[in-house]
Amino acid sequence: MVAGEHAGWYFAVVTVLLLAGATALVRFAPGHDRTLGPLGAVAGLTTLAVGVDVLTGARLQLNGVVGYSTLEGGRYAGLGTVGLGAFLAGVLLTAGWLAQRVGRRWRPTVVVAVGTVAVVIVGSPYLGADSVGAIALTAGVTVAAVICTGGWLTLSRLVWASMTGLAVTIGLGVLDLRRPPTERGSLGRFLAALGEGRAGLTVHRSSTANFDTLVGSPLTVLAVAGAVLVWFALFQPWGGLMRLFGIYPAMRAAMAGTAVAAVIGGMLGGAALDVAGAAGALVVPMAALAALRVLDHAADRTQPPGNRPQDFVSGVPAAAEPAGPGEVATTGDAESTGDAGPAVDGRAGDTTDRTSRASTEVATA
Repeated sequence: MVAGEHAGWYFAVVTVLLLAGATALVRFAPGHDRTLGPLGAVAGLTTLAVGVDVLTGARLQLNGVVGYSTLEGGRYAGLGTVGLGAFLAGVLLTAGWLAQRVGRRWRPTVVVAVGTVAVVIVGSPYLGADSVGAIALTAGVTVAAVICTGGWLTLSRLVWASMTGLAVTIGLGVLDLRRPPTERGSLGRFLAALGEGRAGLTVHRSSTANFDTLVGSPLTVLAVAGAVLVWFALFQPWGGLMRLFGIYPAMRAAMAGTAVAAVIGGMLGGAALDVAGAAGALVVPMAALAALRVLDHAADRTQPPGNRPQDFVSGVPAAAEPAGPGEVATTGDAESTGDAGPAVDGRAGDTTDRTSRASTEVATA
C-alpha cells in the first residue's frame, strides 16, 4: 500500500537518476568534443534502450508511460507507436554516424548492416511484432543507403530502393499470412482481406484511424513544430544544417531516411504523424545541436585541403579522397580531421598566396 501511494515519487526519482546518468555518459564519452559526438552517443543510447527492452519482452512498452495500454486493446506485446518512432530514428542516426566514420565505399554496407538487424527486431513476431514498422524502416534504410555516399535520390537510386522495399514487404506479408488468423499482424490481415475482397473496409478503418489520430494526438503538434523549426531555422543559410549535410553526407542520408520511415510507418499503421512526432523528439534536437557545433567549428578549416598542417604526415601531403556529388571534398573523413566547414575555394587560396608573397617582398625590401 505504501509503495502504491508513493509510486509517482518513485517513478520521478528513478527517471531523474536515469536521465542524469545518461547525460553524464554522453558528456564524458570519448569523442564528445567532435561535431557528431553527442549525436552518436544519444542515438546509440536510444537504440540500445528500446532494442534491449524489445529483446527482453517489451516490458517498458506494455502499460508504460510512452507505451500502449491493455485497456485500449490495440496490442499486448511488441513495439508501440512511440517506441517505433524513437527506435527507427535512433537506428538510422546511429547507422549514419557509424557510416560517416568509414570510407565512402563502405558506407552503404554499414547502413544496410545496422538496418537489417533493426528490421528483424521490429518485424519479428517474437520481438517487435510490427510488420508495418518493419516495412517503414526498410524504406528508410534503403533511402539512407543509396544516398549516404553523397549526391541526391536519382531515379536509378529510387528504383533500387523501391525494389528492395517491395521485396521485404512481400517477404513479411508471406510470413504473416502463414500464421494463424488470430495471430496475424496488420499486414497479414490486410492481405487476407484483399484476397477475400474485403480490403475496402480495412482501408476505410485505417483512414479513419489516421484522421482521428491526426486531429487528436499531441504528437501531431510535436511533429509539425519540429518540421517548422527545421525548415524556417535550421535549413536557412545561417542555420547550419545545410553545412552539416554538405560535410557529413551520411547524416543527411540518415535524417532523410528517418523522415521517410516515420511518415510511412504512421500512415500505414493508422497512427498518422504519431511516429513522426516520436522520431522528431530525437532527430530535431540532435540536428540542432550538430548544426550549432558545425557553425562553432567553422574556423577549424581555414585553408584549402592539402595546405593544412593536419594534411601532412611525416612531411608528405595526405591524399585527398575525391568527393561525390553534393559532398564537400575533404582529406579523409571530416570526423577524423577535426570537424570543420567546407574547404576554402581556389580564389581564397590565391588570395592567401598573394598576401604571403607581398609580405615576403616587404620584409626583404
